[in-house]
This record gives sequence, C-alpha cells and structure tokens, in this order.
Amino acid sequence: TYYCVDQIDSCNPTTQGTSVLVSLEGVNYVRYYSEDSVSNAESVNSVSVELDKTDPTLATVTIESNNPNNQLAMEADTVTLTIDADEPIKTPVISIAGNAANVVANNNGGRSYIATYDMQSGDSEGIVSFVINYEDVAGNSGSSVSATTDSSEITYDNTPPVTTDDAPTGWQDSDVTVNFNAVDALTNHAYTEYCVDQSDSCNPTTISTSADVTTDGVNYVRYRSTDSAGNVESVQSVQVEVDKIAPSTTDNA
Repeated sequence: TYYCVDQIDSCNPTTQGTSVLVSLEGVNYVRYYSEDSVSNAESVNSVSVELDKTDPTLATVTIESNNPNNQLAMEADTVTLTIDADEPIKTPVISIAGNAANVVANNNGGRSYIATYDMQSGDSEGIVSFVINYEDVAGNSGSSVSATTDSSEITYDNTPPVTTDDAPTGWQDSDVTVNFNAVDALTNHAYTEYCVDQSDSCNPTTISTSADVTTDGVNYVRYRSTDSAGNVESVQSVQVEVDKIAPSTTDNA
C-alpha cells in the first residue's frame, strides 16, 4: 500500500506502509492505493482527517442589563452575557450570579452565544459574577472565563435608599424648610420626591432635596427616595407644626 498526506487532496501516493500518522492541524487528506504481487493497482482512494489540537479562546466577552442604566440591575432585571470565540465551540456552560444561565447560539458559525439570567431577590448584591466553561467541537477545553474583555460589569442593587430629614420638633413660629439626606450604599441616590399636606395621605411627586412648610397648623412632610438602579423607598412621614399667628388678647374693662 502506498500513501501520501496533504491538505489539498492532490498528492501522489509514493510512501509505502500499512499506517499513516496525521499530525498537521486542519483538514488533511490521506490518499492511498494498493497493488498486488503482479503490480495490478487500484485507483487512488482519499479520506479526510480533521485535526484540531489547539484549545479555544474567547475573543469577546461583554455583559449588560436591561435596566435603564445598563451597568446596573435590580430584582427581575435581565442580565445578558455575550461571547464570541475564536473558533466554533459547543454550547458553553455559563453561570451568572451563581445560577445557571439560559444559553442560546447567536449564529456566526457556532462561535457566538448569548446567556441571560433574571436577577432574583436572594442573589448577592454588588458586582454580578459569572463563569464561562466551554470547549471546541474537537473536545479541546478552553480556560474558564470570569471577566469581560471590555471591562463592562453589572452592579446588582436590591436595597432601596434610606432617607432622613432635619425637621424640627414642636411648634415653630415661622416657615420651616425640611432638608432630606438620602443614602444608598451600592448605586447612589438618584432623587427624592416629597409632598406636604395636613392629613398625612398625599403622594410624593415633587422632586427636591428639601421641602418648605408654610401653612399654619399640623403639617406632614411625606417623602421617599429612588436609587440609580430604580429601587424605591417606602414613603416616610414627619410632622411639622407651624404657628405664625400672634395671639390676640382682649380684656373686660
């Protein structure tokens, strides 16, 4: 038996042997024929041998959320991880925030995949972690990936901000300005809304860092803050008592 190996399926079999070692990566063609003892030769046969010994790598890894600020997430927001490999790979195994992600192919000949996960109330707050495990179609495993290629990251914040006020106690004899101080540990305070009434039932809709109380009587300043991820604080209420009217004294003379 005579054989040869090339990558264009055109070589002339001249090496004699009963086996052949294929070591070159890519699509190889083993071309061979046999002849009998009186030199009757068969036609040349050809078989393709595909060889891949190189571990795959991920060329692009990015992450974003569907939050209005796509680098933040709150409960129920969807986090999307997009990957592109340097060669076709099998469907990767991906976890986001420690949970199995839903992974689908993104065309591009088996090189691109999209993984999604909806953030849950029990997920850890802070930077959303992920792990990508993958291998190419030949079974070569790539190194696990847990960082993006463009430095993108998602901060998960499921805790509303906390707002305090400096309202005075007791009756005041002039207009009162109540200042608000909102604090959010992860994504910063975005804005505070307030309203003022005398029945403690209004809906805060005016955005400001302070509220002016000018009406005589027992007033209620109701307020709440929203952080940058969209978490909304429960409505807080503080009582402000104002009496700007001087007493009127009469006599019985």
